[in-house]
Amino acid sequence: MPRVSGVDGPIQVQGPDGAIVEFPAGTSHEEMTTALRKHYGVPAQPPLPPLPPGYKLDPPAAVPRLAENELAHVRFYRKTLGRTAVSRPAIDFDAGIKAAAQAAGLPADFDPFADDMSVLLGGMLFEDVGVTAYAGAAPLIKSKEFVEAAAGILAVEAYHMGMARSQLYLMGEKAWNAANGISDARDQLDGGQDKDQGIRMNGKANVVPSTPDAIAFRRTPQEVLHIVYLTEKQGVSKGGFYPNGMNGVLRST
Repeated sequence: MPRVSGVDGPIQVQGPDGAIVEFPAGTSHEEMTTALRKHYGVPAQPPLPPLPPGYKLDPPAAVPRLAENELAHVRFYRKTLGRTAVSRPAIDFDAGIKAAAQAAGLPADFDPFADDMSVLLGGMLFEDVGVTAYAGAAPLIKSKEFVEAAAGILAVEAYHMGMARSQLYLMGEKAWNAANGISDARDQLDGGQDKDQGIRMNGKANVVPSTPDAIAFRRTPQEVLHIVYLTEKQGVSKGGFYPNGMNGVLRST
């Protein structure tokens, strides 16, 4: 039985919980790939024109910590699952970004590493989804200890996205439109229910996407797969960022 030192002690994962734990592990590889490429893999490009007053964060300065967080999440999952851990799924980052940008109405040559705004938009492609994925998985997990750990990881993902959404809002109309396009594309892909919100709604800032009760949206694993596979079709087991599909039990829309 896999064990790992968790928030307050060893965590045990068995039975159906194993499949639930595997799923965010696979999507965390995608987030980790993005963060590590931002930090280590791509040189900075010329910056955008001057930004509005009040914009102070230098996103690249924040990226090392975000990359450390995502790498720590992946290592946590692998320790938790032990010998039952599935291998890292194949990720076609470039093709996935190109298709996602097209779906969101971004420029055909969108580069998530080109400048500050693009770094934040690239992060928004995944981090918002991560928050809703953890919120949706929590009711399915039987182990109290792992629910607690998952809640802690969800909080970190939400911190990441709160930073990105607030900074994008301060960048002005161009960023609003791009971020709202990403939100609309995700909402189109994941099914009939409205489980996404842009960073500007009804003429006001919307840093925290939530239900009328101020609760984070919940997505099922299938709804998450629709987004990362970039398809509205049912019964699809690969595509988008995952050319060979996710590894593990939960792999089909």
